[in-house]
Order: sequence, then C-alpha cells, then structure tokens
Amino acid sequence: MEIFIKFIKTYLHVILIIYYLIILCIGLLYIDEFTKNLYYFFLIITSFFLIFEFISLFFRKGFYLFSISFFCMTNAFFIFDIYKAFLQFSQIDRYNKAYNQTIIETAKKLKIDYDKRTKFEFLLDNRRNGFDIYPFITISDYLNYQRNSDSYISKFKINQKEILPLNGIGGQKEIVVCNERGDWWRYKSDRYGYNNPDEVWDEEFIDLAFVGDSFTHGSCINGGEIYVELLRKIYAKTLNLGWGGTGPLTYLGVFKEYLLTKKPKILFFSFYEGNDLVGLEKFKKVKNLKNYLNPKFSQNLVKYNDEINDMLKVFLNNQIKNYKTKNIVLTKKESSIFYKIKYIFHPLNVLLLKRSINEKSFLYTNENLKILKTILLEIKNTLSEWDGELVFLYLPSNGNRTQDKIKLFKDIASTTKSLNIDLINLIMVFQKHGKNSEQIFTHKYSHYSVLAHKLIANEILSYLKKRNLTKN
Repeated sequence: MEIFIKFIKTYLHVILIIYYLIILCIGLLYIDEFTKNLYYFFLIITSFFLIFEFISLFFRKGFYLFSISFFCMTNAFFIFDIYKAFLQFSQIDRYNKAYNQTIIETAKKLKIDYDKRTKFEFLLDNRRNGFDIYPFITISDYLNYQRNSDSYISKFKINQKEILPLNGIGGQKEIVVCNERGDWWRYKSDRYGYNNPDEVWDEEFIDLAFVGDSFTHGSCINGGEIYVELLRKIYAKTLNLGWGGTGPLTYLGVFKEYLLTKKPKILFFSFYEGNDLVGLEKFKKVKNLKNYLNPKFSQNLVKYNDEINDMLKVFLNNQIKNYKTKNIVLTKKESSIFYKIKYIFHPLNVLLLKRSINEKSFLYTNENLKILKTILLEIKNTLSEWDGELVFLYLPSNGNRTQDKIKLFKDIASTTKSLNIDLINLIMVFQKHGKNSEQIFTHKYSHYSVLAHKLIANEILSYLKKRNLTKN
C-alpha cells in the first residue's frame, strides 16, 4: 500500500498532464462548425485542470486531493455521455416497438392486409415466385469514407475511373422500398432506375420533370397515388427523378445527367425542409457530387447505363447474400448488439462527448445555403437555354413550426426571390385546407399521406393553369 501511495505521489501529476493533453488534442482536432458551445466550455475546464497540474509539479506535496477531485469531475462528463448513449438505444427500442404497432393500426384503419414480413423475407418470397426483385438502396451505401481527407469516394469504377450512380438498378426491375402502411411499396424501375413508365424516355421532349428525395420518389404508397403520378395522368410527358436519401447536389447531378437532352418545359425542384439542406454537410464531401458545381462536369451516366446496371446487380445480390449468410434481416444496423457496444464505448464518441453536451446540431450552415443558391442558379441558367423554367417546391416536415423551421423557410424564400424563381409554399397549401400533421402524414413516423399528395398535385395543377402551360 505504501508503494502504491508513493507511486501516486510521484507520478500522479505527470499521468494527469498526459491525460488532459490527450483530451485537449482530440477535442481540438475534431472541432468543426457544428461543435456545441458547451463542449468548448468543457475544453476550457480541461485546460484549467491541465495548467493546475503543471503548476503542481513545482510543489513537492502536490495538491493530490485537488488533482483526484478534478480527475473525477472530468470523468463524470464521460460517464454521463455513456449513460446518454444507453438512453438513446433504449429510445430506439421503444421507437421500433411503437413504429411496428403504428403500422399495424394504420393497416387496419386503411383496410390493408398487413404484411408482417421483413424486407429480406419479402425479397426471398418474391424471388422464389420468379420476380427479378431488388431492394431500394441509398447512394450513401455506394460510398467509402476517407478519414485522411474527410471525404467520400465511390465504391465503383468503370474503365479505372471512379463513378457514382445517383439512384438504384434500372432495366425494369422490381424494386421494394418500404412498409409504412402495412404493405410493402414496390414498383418497376425504368431503364435508368427511376419510378417511371419506361416508355416516357422515348419521348423527344418532356413537359414536366421532378427532382427530389423520397417524398418525390414515392415513399411509401402503392397504387399510383403519389403527386407525380397524379400529374402524369394529365401531363403524360412527365419524368420523376426523385430518389430517397439524396439532396440538392444529387438533384443537380440528376438534372445534368438525364434531363439536358429532354429539355423539360418546367423542372420542379422538390425541397424537403427536414433534411435536404442539412444533408449537404455530408454530400458536399463527396467528390463526384461536388464536381457537379463545375458547369462542364458529367459522369456520362446515360452512356454507361448498361455497365452501371450490371455493377448494381452484382452489388445488390451480394448485399442480399450477406444478409442471408449472417441470418439477419434488411433492417437498421442499430439492432445489432455489436453495433450498440461499439457506439456506446467507442473512445472517440466518449472523449468528444458526442451523445451528450456535444451532440451534433441538425441546423444548416450559411455555406450550405450558398451551395444551394449556386445549384439553383446553374439549373435556372441551363433551363433558360431552351426557355425552360425552374420552380421551387417547398415540402414541410412533420411536427410544429419551430423557430428553426421558420428561419429555414425565410432563408429559402429570400434565396428563390433573389434568383427570380417561383416558389410553391406547401406549408400555406396545407394550412389553407385546414390540414394538420396527422392528416398530411400517414402517421407520425411516415412520409406524406394520400391526401397530402392530392393537395400537392392540385396546387401544381393550379400553378400550371395560371401559367397556361401547353403540352409538348
């Protein structure tokens, strides 16, 4: 015991100096524009403890009691962060149970025969019945993160050149996406992978085109009741280039890759306030997406369409094979116990207090707003070459109109006004019809309801009527 006490008295300050230096170095290394003020306060406290330990080295008796107290205070932050991580997973488990129960209740309400199969089980059953069916996948699944450069590169190459698909497998394959109402939403992809009748691509020119995320893509409604499909009944020459899990840089890429030869009369830029601008934080680090800000850049995706479909077929079949081998389902990775342990106790998560006082903000940055403005300007200028027009479609998210949402809309409205771009504000449309979130969304965990899609389609039709749009 005496030897241990002697060791502590001799080396305690040195050990704590190294300990605080590690915390400070890691903290300063990973500081970014989303770092919370409370975390800066934590680093200031740590700096104070570090200075104290340096001073203590010059005193023989050392202030050991203070040092141990400071050490305990620092570790209290880390213990609290681990506790918060446990709480998060507890909330996820409760969310999953509530989500499943909500779907069951929704299916009963909508008189849909509830399909309790997982996506993996649904895929296997349909393949056994002869369907050439594949799972929906986001473009994030095509990316590898490069820590050294804090960037993302594509997993795919053609002729030794990196290439990034902007959607999923094409060639009129069956695609299964999601189950929010009791039935799995599936559709047949067109030649390029989008949710369109394939013959639309045979048209020389297009009347209406839509770019957007899952809300435009069609999640998660069967039966042709999404707003783009409703509009297609009147304007047959309509293209839906929405794809779930994408954002403004992808919309620019999709426009440049697939629409330049089709010369749409009106392009609707469908912007979802919930994550489109925030998502830029990741997508602006993807080389092949950010390159689209260069007016002359193209990946020539139409030219390489057959090769891309072949690559995605292999990629998706391997994904399915891996799920089958590991005896797990196509579901969120958060369900894995190994993922939970890694997330809770990962040293960087703990040292950076990522689950507590430094939990990342979902607010957008001014830089991302400027990128959005650049994207809109480039699309608008290109459309003007054939007298096409750009219309900004603002899609509100679920829940109350918070100050953050109000600020975002004001910034978007100011941006579109400065560029002389028409803005269709669906917040006002839903409010005008006296519809609340419970009616606009199928349920609190879902995308838009059938009613919401009808309101969107009707508003766009009213807009087109005012503009006296003639069909090609």
